[in-house]
Amino acid sequence: MPSFHKLLVLATASVGVFAATSSDCTTDITIDSVNPTFDCDTIDAKVTVSPSLQGNLIIDGPKVFKQDFVVSNTSSLLSISSSSLQSIGGEFLVEDAGLLASIDLTKLTKLNKLTFRRLGQLSTLQFSSSGVSQASSVDIADTFLSDISGLNLATVDSLTINNNKRLAMFNSNLVNITKVLILTNNGNDMQVNLTNLQSAYEIQVSNVKSLGTPSLKEIQNGIKFDTNPNLESYSAANLTSVGTSKSGGSVSFINNAKLTNITFPLLKTISGDLTIVNNTKLDEITGFPELKSVENMLLGGNFENAELPALDDVKGTINVKSTSNLTDVCKFFNGLKGKVVQGKVNCQGGLDNKTANDQNALNKTGSTGNSGAGGSPSFSTVAIFLGLIAGAAQLL
Repeated sequence: MPSFHKLLVLATASVGVFAATSSDCTTDITIDSVNPTFDCDTIDAKVTVSPSLQGNLIIDGPKVFKQDFVVSNTSSLLSISSSSLQSIGGEFLVEDAGLLASIDLTKLTKLNKLTFRRLGQLSTLQFSSSGVSQASSVDIADTFLSDISGLNLATVDSLTINNNKRLAMFNSNLVNITKVLILTNNGNDMQVNLTNLQSAYEIQVSNVKSLGTPSLKEIQNGIKFDTNPNLESYSAANLTSVGTSKSGGSVSFINNAKLTNITFPLLKTISGDLTIVNNTKLDEITGFPELKSVENMLLGGNFENAELPALDDVKGTINVKSTSNLTDVCKFFNGLKGKVVQGKVNCQGGLDNKTANDQNALNKTGSTGNSGAGGSPSFSTVAIFLGLIAGAAQLL
C-alpha cells in the first residue's frame, strides 16, 4: 500500500506545488502556477510548463534542474524569470510561445542544450552576469532578439543562430566548435566577431556583413559563405588547413554580391573543393598564395585574374569561367594539365554573365577540348545545392 508521503508527492507534482522531505526530487513536474513552490534545491526530474499557464512565471528556490526544462505551446505565457536557478542538466527548450517577451535567469551559468524556436516576441534574454559558460548545443531560431551576449561559451558542439531578424551583432569568446557553427538569415548587417576561435569542424554563414576569425587555425570539414548580400571581405590569417583525408572539407564563396576580397594567406591544404562562384564584384582571386592541394576547383564570375602560384596537387578537376578575358589565366591553368591536375582542366573567358556565374555550367568540363587523365568531379554537395538555388534567384 502506498505511503502517505508518496501519495502527497503524486497529488501535488502537477499543480504548481512540489513537496518533498529530501533535498533531491525525482518525480516529473508540470508547472501550472506562475508562482510555483519548490522545497528542493535539486530537481532530478523533467520540468514542464503547462501550455495553459498565463502571465509571468517566477521560479524561485531550486538551484539545479538535472533533466529537461520544457516550455512548449504556451500561448499566454509572457515571461520566465528565476533568481535561483544555476544549472540545467538536460535541454532548456522554449518553443511556440507567441507572447513570451523575456527570459531572465540571473544565476544561470551552465546548461546542456539550449533550444529556442518560434518565439516571435522574445526580445530580452538575460543570464548570470558572467554569462552561460557551459553548453553542448545552442539553437536559437525565429526570435525577436537583438542581443545574445549572455552566451559566454569557450567550447560548444553546435551553435545555430537562424532567422533572428533584429540580431545585428554577435561577439563570442568561443575557442573550439566540435561540430558546426551555422549563422543564417539573421539581419543583413549582422557583424560576427569570434576573436578567440581556433578550431571548428564546420562553419556556414549566410546574410552576414562580416565574420572575424583572426585566430582560426583549423577547420575539419568546411567553411561556406553562401548568399551574404553585404559581405565585402573575409580573411583567415592563420588558417592552414581545411578538411581531413577521411571527411574531406571545402571552402566555398557563392552569391556574395559585394564581396571584393578573399584572403587565406597561410592555407596550404583543402581536402575537398574550392568553390568561388557568382561574387559579381570580385575582380581577382589572388588570396591563396600558399595553397598546394585541393580536390576540385570551381571558379566562376567576373574576375580578371586568378593566381595560385603554389598549387601542385589537384586530385579532380579545375573549372574556370569568367566574363573577363582570361588569356593569361587559362595559359597558367592549362599548363597544369597532366602534371598537377589529375582530372580535366576547363578554362574560358569572355563569356556572358549567366554562363560565367552559373553553378551548373561550371560542373560541365571538357568543352574547350582540354583533356586530362580522366576523373569526374566530386564537388561539395552542399555548396552546389545552395549555389544552384541562390544563383538562379539572383539571375532572374
